[in-house]
Amino acid sequence: MEIPPPPPIPVGEPAPVPRGQRSKVGLIALAVVLAIVAVAVVVSQSGSDGDQAAVGISPTSVSPSAVAPPTAPGSVKAAPAAFKVVVSWVPSDGELAGYRVYRDGDVLDEVDPGVRRYIDDTVVPNSRYRYQVAAFTDAGETSDRSDVSVKTTAASLALARVQGTFNAKLHLTSSFGVNLTGQGGPASIGLRLTPVCGHGPCNVTLGVIGLKVERLILKQAAATYSGTGTNRSAFTCSGTPTTASFAVTFAVTAAKPLKDEWRASKLEGTIQERSASQLGCVSSGIDYSFTATLYPA
Repeated sequence: MEIPPPPPIPVGEPAPVPRGQRSKVGLIALAVVLAIVAVAVVVSQSGSDGDQAAVGISPTSVSPSAVAPPTAPGSVKAAPAAFKVVVSWVPSDGELAGYRVYRDGDVLDEVDPGVRRYIDDTVVPNSRYRYQVAAFTDAGETSDRSDVSVKTTAASLALARVQGTFNAKLHLTSSFGVNLTGQGGPASIGLRLTPVCGHGPCNVTLGVIGLKVERLILKQAAATYSGTGTNRSAFTCSGTPTTASFAVTFAVTAAKPLKDEWRASKLEGTIQERSASQLGCVSSGIDYSFTATLYPA
């Protein structure tokens, strides 16, 4: 049996590719298409990133410009009172994170960049302070400090805190019912005064150093303190100790800053001692005036 020859191929048409070769040609074509698509995606991404670089070209890195440090605050002023100082300043130039306030070289506080003044209410009267203000940034840069010195004003003696040990000089002013032979010269005693509140002026307890006395509370009224109580008398009746009532009054006559407080430093007052009559003894009384100074001064 004869096999017929294949049909003639029309002129101008490509010769058919055998089936085994068709799959290879298809794979090559697919690989070329995928490569073209990949290049297109790279070009598209390069353009979307701010058009900074084309395919095959590395973008040029640009260093950020350095941030200039802030200028120092201007025209720092301080307005003093007895128990506070108001510090104010003209704002600095630059991107600020805030201001740092110093007192006597130590950091007192930090405030926001929009703040233009600071109130220091931890001062005491009649004292000198030096304030400084500096601007700072988030990057840690700090301006030069601008400073001002100021002295707080004195405060009323009624605001002085009565506290501590006082050396008191007693002077006899009058007496009755007792023999005070040899008692003519001034006597010295130590007074221990303890406030009954945490801070500031208030009532105090009075104690005499070297003598066991009952708790005597002196009530405050402005700069004056007064109170009464009973205690063993310094005198005896027929060898028996007697009990006496006491009235103590004093006023604060001087004060000074001490241990971050406005403290009384000098007192002036009186002490009255009265003993009732007993069998074999008449009633008696002694009056003293005294001046007391804070120890140590």
